[in-house]
Amino acid sequence: MGLDYVEHYYAHFVLTPEVPAATTMKLVGPSIVLGALTTIIGFVGLGASGLMGLRQMAVFAVIAIIASMAATYWMVPRWMPVMYRPPRTLGLVNRGVLALLARLTARTWGRTSRLVVVGVALAATAVGLRAVQFSDNVNMLVDDAGPHVIEDHAVRARLGPESSSFAVVTAATDDALLTAIGTACTELERAQAAGTVTSFVPLARMLPSREEQAARLEAARAAAPRLRALMTELGFVPEQFQAYWDGIAVAAPQVLTLADAALAARAAAHRVGAGADHADRADPAGGREGSRGAAGGRAGCVDHRAGGDHRRSVPRRARGRWSRR
Repeated sequence: MGLDYVEHYYAHFVLTPEVPAATTMKLVGPSIVLGALTTIIGFVGLGASGLMGLRQMAVFAVIAIIASMAATYWMVPRWMPVMYRPPRTLGLVNRGVLALLARLTARTWGRTSRLVVVGVALAATAVGLRAVQFSDNVNMLVDDAGPHVIEDHAVRARLGPESSSFAVVTAATDDALLTAIGTACTELERAQAAGTVTSFVPLARMLPSREEQAARLEAARAAAPRLRALMTELGFVPEQFQAYWDGIAVAAPQVLTLADAALAARAAAHRVGAGADHADRADPAGGREGSRGAAGGRAGCVDHRAGGDHRRSVPRRARGRWSRR
């Protein structure tokens, strides 16, 4: 931005070297200030965004614009030479362009000439519109024939498609978050059945909501007699699994929460040591400890992938330690 302001002033200065540098700045200064103000207005709108990163970018950009404009207006003219003589090549170009502009402005253009110029401009515009294509794929800026790109494509072809998007699920409490994640996973299952999603790893199955855990416990209690009878029929000793029978018979069993999953993740990471990434993948919650967000709520993140990829529901911290994705 600062370079644009200097170039704008310098172009006027070299084209009219007989005019003092300070006088030239007085002539072009209003246009420089106007350009700075319009840019600042754009960043003020960006600063009204709810994203803290965009706000910070807007603040620093406005500071840089004001500083570069002030430096151009008050400092650059003092550094300009009193007698300016452009280089020989640049002087020839300047004189040639000025002579061409003088001939074009001195000539009286008839109606036919104007129509021809407008027709040529319209034809060039039509050709350009037919050839233009819109794409938000930034990879088009990379040379596809480069060796590093070919190697990258080969590696990604072996590993599978990349993640395409993330869905964040928020709730006020841990229980509400698990319920919301269960709802999201149900929607993903319907999308998978419709062919929109190829595969995903649902957190709702690994860490279900309180209601789902209660329903599973009741189902286990109801199936206990049949399971004991089947084990006896097959020659197993049901008493060897007494801890299981006692666990489902507890009147008020403990419900698995996000905090329990976080403790399991930390314990697994401690055991694995250098293989902490594998420990994170083994975490039933899909990540590190979930915590309250800035508004006192909870947040979960679902990793969406298309075409044979995976999706993970990951609780994450809004303050403190963030979960590994």
